[in-house]
Amino acid sequence: MHRFPRYFGGLLLLVVVVVEAMPSQPNTFVFDGVALLDLKRRIANGQSRGDELKSYGHLIERANKNMKNGPYSVMTKPTTPPSGDKHDYESLATYYWPCNNATFTPAPNCNQTLKPSCDLTTCLPWVGRDGHRNPCGDNFDKVPMDDMISTVQILSAAYFFSGNESYAERAALLLRTWFLDASTAMNPNLNFSSIRPGINNGSSSGVIDIHDLYIVVESVGLIGDSDAWTTDDQCRLKTTWFREMLRWLIETPFGKDANMKRNNHGTWSDVVRSSFALFSDDTVTAKEIAERVISNRIMTQIEPNGQMPYEDNRTNAATYSCMNIRALFNLARLASFSGVELFNYTSKDGRGIRQAFEYLIPFAVGKQPWPFKEINNNFSWGEMIDLFRRAANAYQYPPYEEMISQLPSSDVDATGVGLPDEDDKYLTDMLFPKQFY
Repeated sequence: MHRFPRYFGGLLLLVVVVVEAMPSQPNTFVFDGVALLDLKRRIANGQSRGDELKSYGHLIERANKNMKNGPYSVMTKPTTPPSGDKHDYESLATYYWPCNNATFTPAPNCNQTLKPSCDLTTCLPWVGRDGHRNPCGDNFDKVPMDDMISTVQILSAAYFFSGNESYAERAALLLRTWFLDASTAMNPNLNFSSIRPGINNGSSSGVIDIHDLYIVVESVGLIGDSDAWTTDDQCRLKTTWFREMLRWLIETPFGKDANMKRNNHGTWSDVVRSSFALFSDDTVTAKEIAERVISNRIMTQIEPNGQMPYEDNRTNAATYSCMNIRALFNLARLASFSGVELFNYTSKDGRGIRQAFEYLIPFAVGKQPWPFKEINNNFSWGEMIDLFRRAANAYQYPPYEEMISQLPSSDVDATGVGLPDEDDKYLTDMLFPKQFY
């Protein structure tokens, strides 16, 4: 056990690090296992750089707060899917509303929006309002799933860097509850995701709901050497859930249709397919996905100047542009395990992941106003902090790291001065450590 007293903002913080004698590299894919192990050793040896120890202290603080979160389960939703099986995942289409717009805020002009087929008694069928999120969806399975993912990520990272088994035990409980325990587990399908009342009982758009499940794969890699996560847990999670979910994504009409989409939905479909394939040891499928990224994503989604028109034509164009870049970065990392280089690929006419990232830089750092729609009031270019760090590491280009200080903040202090987003910063420092360049 190592104890490191440090002063942060005038306060003495005693950081406790419990590290085994010979820590092993985590079996992660999107997260750089070599960089993570290096950071773990440097923290244990009191050699961490810059704000890394502060971020570590913030991670432990957040992990302690998250120890009582969950467990989460699809069984807690108030409804039962059309299958009659509550273990089936169920969600509402994010941007769909009752056709009479009674609950739509701000209320549009009803004379212009009412459809002739609208039943004013049932408010069916629901109609789409792109970019306007319907809060009714919070009552279904997506919110608890996202809460499970974020909690597991924090706890697994806290275990990896500290060696404290209690964090791994809690993360393992949450994983077993959502994926493995017979009484609480989600069935590996999305048959009833993105339901549009009065139109359908599910749609391929719902595949985007699981876009962050790659984080679960990474988190399992972080607790892989813990006594709390057994060989049986690992085997069952691979074979009875992620392998089956991969089969559903590849073989079903919804899964196939989602993968055909040309915007970020298609990119994220590739991310989860690739992540699940690597995790379940399906190297053939992982390589097939990696080899198609250039033709299916880069050449179709990115213009020679780096612009991504399929995202720009949305009402939240900045949100989805950042989302697609994050998916492309993830794909580049995942593809590297199949021997496919994507970070540095550039087509003859200039299309590439780096070009798409650099197209966003002037807008992110405030040098140019965003020329497209962005009605998401919660959006901040500061959300790109991890992307700038990942780009600096991937391209060994320090100016990207230096630009992080130019990103706006979504938080302000009492005087109105911008503060760094602590959640984004500490997770960036811990999960995407700054590498030597």
